[in-house]
Amino acid sequence: MSAPTKSLLQDKSFKLYVQGFVFSLIFTLAAYFFATSNTSGGLLFGITLALFAFGQLLTQLICFLHLDQESKPRYNQMAFIYTALTVFAIVAGSLWIMHNLHYNMKPQDPNIEQKILENEGYEIRQ
Repeated sequence: MSAPTKSLLQDKSFKLYVQGFVFSLIFTLAAYFFATSNTSGGLLFGITLALFAFGQLLTQLICFLHLDQESKPRYNQMAFIYTALTVFAIVAGSLWIMHNLHYNMKPQDPNIEQKILENEGYEIRQ
């Protein structure tokens, strides 16, 4: 007598993968259409995109990496914390470098753009 076989659609992990795929598509398309249709930047724009990114992150962690289903989640949790700290250090360091470059390379002369255009041979209409 053979053991009963489960259909692919009845498999719990398959359903989780399909749900993760659908949620990933939703978050990706929502962020894309929000970013392309919204011409104004600002704080609300950044917060909204960050929320879409956070939703995408949670979807990836739960549906594809199965961080919530491990019997001993300590190893996965430690690896995730290390990865999060590394990403934070890289992003924070990059933003710090860009800020310092912007501050240190800011032109002191307010008419520097006009002088550069004149040196390049462009006519300036006032």
